[in-house]
Amino acid sequence: MRKRNQFSEAMQEYRNSIERYQIIGDTLGTAQCMQSIGDILRMQFHNQEATAKLEEARAQFRAIGSRLGVAQCTRSIGDIMVTQVQYTEATACLQDAVKEFQVISHRLGAAQCKQIIGEVLRLQSKDEDAITQLEEARTEFRAVGDRLGVAQCTQGIGECLQLDDREAAYVLLEEARAEFRATGSRIDIAQCVQAIANTQLTEGLYDEAAAKLEEAKTEFRAIGACLGVAQCTQNLGDILRMQGQYDGAAESLEEARRVFRAIGCRRSTIQCTQSIGNILPMQAKYEEASAILEEASKEFREAGDRMGSAQCQRSIGIIFAMQGRYEDATATLEETQAEFRAIGSRVGFAQCMQKIGDILGKQAQYEQATTKLEEARTEFRAIGSRLGATQCTQSIGDLLRMQARYRQATTTVDEARSEFQAMGDRLGVTQCTKIKGEILGMRAKYEEAIESLEEAKTQFQAIKLPHLAQECSKSLDDILGIRKREGEVVLTTETVALAES
Repeated sequence: MRKRNQFSEAMQEYRNSIERYQIIGDTLGTAQCMQSIGDILRMQFHNQEATAKLEEARAQFRAIGSRLGVAQCTRSIGDIMVTQVQYTEATACLQDAVKEFQVISHRLGAAQCKQIIGEVLRLQSKDEDAITQLEEARTEFRAVGDRLGVAQCTQGIGECLQLDDREAAYVLLEEARAEFRATGSRIDIAQCVQAIANTQLTEGLYDEAAAKLEEAKTEFRAIGACLGVAQCTQNLGDILRMQGQYDGAAESLEEARRVFRAIGCRRSTIQCTQSIGNILPMQAKYEEASAILEEASKEFREAGDRMGSAQCQRSIGIIFAMQGRYEDATATLEETQAEFRAIGSRVGFAQCMQKIGDILGKQAQYEQATTKLEEARTEFRAIGSRLGATQCTQSIGDLLRMQARYRQATTTVDEARSEFQAMGDRLGVTQCTKIKGEILGMRAKYEEAIESLEEAKTQFQAIKLPHLAQECSKSLDDILGIRKREGEVVLTTETVALAES
């Protein structure tokens, strides 16, 4: 509230100044005040009003030949485009600003624009190009003695390496955090902690990541950074979703989405919608989930975010598979896999391959399924995705079960279960427990099978997955039916033996 009042007071001061400058014919002063009003509106996420005011100021700067003013307004307009997920337009705008700054030998301004371009490239998963831009910007920041800019670029490079070189990513992020502490920038410290948490998420370290996010969220709240608070809430919701805590996940994501929508942060609003759409199929709400994901995919596409759109299409393909629509699922996933390859997303490519392998398994094409899953697992391991690799191991174990190769299946599923436990992935652990129960039942180890399936059923109920709990109930009924029939056979044999004696 205090910050909002400060913004309002500042806006009024600038408006009053504009009136005075216009009376005395001071075009430069008028343009500078308009620019300041535009930047305040930008910080408040009033993007449309901010853009209009900045364009008006830029026109006045251009009319009086102030290249610095033109460059600064162009940079701010590009920054707004980034928040609106207009990446192509933002990059072009920022490149124009770089040229303007370079013409007047303004190294700091040019470096700031290159830094933003690097972040845009990172958001598009163009990590190599992003690193190049960020390293150039960091060199410029270092040359002009801007420690904060150097640290921000170091953090950005660390985030680019989250999947390909996680060890290097941690080193760079810790280096950036130490530099932020030295400069006293609380918001940058919080953002760096948030980035460390996101790196931990790529390893499946959910509990550690959640603790870091709570730390960052507390810091964001203390300094009144509502966007940072909402981002942490969103990430915590995603962690709950991955851990199978769907009610809590939906609540967190809805809360974050409300804030993002209120402040005009389009990309994050769509991401929350996407995550909510990914929760619904786990609760067997397939049609509702598909509709939400199609809408999110369309919005990502309109915003020029190919990655977000492809992720939604992958989820829709998975929903088709859950409904038994295997032909539709395979077609959707193969099309999406090609899109991931085109945009250079190795993790997206591997995830599609993994799901196609799962579908082949459900169609009893075991050899092809195993090949796909092993290829996907190799790719996940190459990019350091522990969760993806473990999910492939689980699926391979289930395929071995379907082929009655019970000893190998047990070893493989136990391996996957241990990995899921280490990551704190309740859903993964429970799915492995269910598969192991089914294996034990097929090996006529009924008591152990019943124990495993009862445990899995209880856990599925606890994480609000009634359809999977029902599958456990069906397996339990099948085992009890087999035991009953075997008991009747034994009883009949004994009766015949007594009669003959």
